[in-house]
Amino acid sequence: MSKHTPGPWMVDDSEYLAEGGGLCVMQGNDCIAVVGDFNPSHPIDANARLIAAAPELLEALQAVIDHGVMTGDEWVAEKAMAAIARASA
Repeated sequence: MSKHTPGPWMVDDSEYLAEGGGLCVMQGNDCIAVVGDFNPSHPIDANARLIAAAPELLEALQAVIDHGVMTGDEWVAEKAMAAIARASA
């Protein structure tokens, strides 16, 4: 299922990228995404951290699916599966 770079991911807060108007999302020593915006009112730091949390969020959603199926809370599992499908499209 997974076609994304495996986690963990983290945000590089280095001066160089911050001065350049962007933050790098890192996996190990590799920059896998640069989050930036020409509009200074957009919260690039919060956006970068949300992106960096994606592998853990995916893992949490998969646990929600397992729990929802196990307990009969199908609507919870379906909502989590829809979110994963949207991210995987």
